[in-house]
Amino acid sequence: TRHKLAEAHEHFAGVFGRLRSPRVAVLVGGASRTHGSLDQASANTLGKMLALIAPEHAIMVSTSRRTSLTSEMQLRDQLAGTDAFIWDGTGSNPYLGMLAWADAFVVTSDSVNMMCEAAGTGKPVHIFSVPGGSQKARIFQHSLTQRGITRPFEGKIESWSYVPLDETARAVEHIKGLLDLRSLPSDMQSQGP
Repeated sequence: TRHKLAEAHEHFAGVFGRLRSPRVAVLVGGASRTHGSLDQASANTLGKMLALIAPEHAIMVSTSRRTSLTSEMQLRDQLAGTDAFIWDGTGSNPYLGMLAWADAFVVTSDSVNMMCEAAGTGKPVHIFSVPGGSQKARIFQHSLTQRGITRPFEGKIESWSYVPLDETARAVEHIKGLLDLRSLPSDMQSQGP
């Protein structure tokens, strides 16, 4: 929510506020029922692509607890020598701070949640495709691209704007449609829970 992001922006000002702009949050998922872990080759490729943009961008990396240690180490190796911030798992989790401070995102395609959270900010979301995934996740990712929310990550950070994703509001509208509240008497339509 916007309130939580505002709090995180303030809380992590000492960490991310001193990084140069533009800031790119890199959100790395991991193994799930439908995806294997980010393989070594993919982690290596992602790391090399990030290292190429690091001179012009502050890179902030957050891995999931599902991210393999091998993949995380591969990213660290590729970003060695840059001033990338890579959370090491100690201290306060900076994930919300990264969402709040980022000017753009690179998100691995294995995490629908991370894609949604990044898309809720209204900032450019670049998707780094990883092997695997369910058809449902691919359809969701395709819908984000069709709506102008995401673009593939091809080694450069682009800028664009869109209406931030608000899945809560979409769910409420969907439920209203299912319930067809218009068919209720008008005095019942405005009653809350």
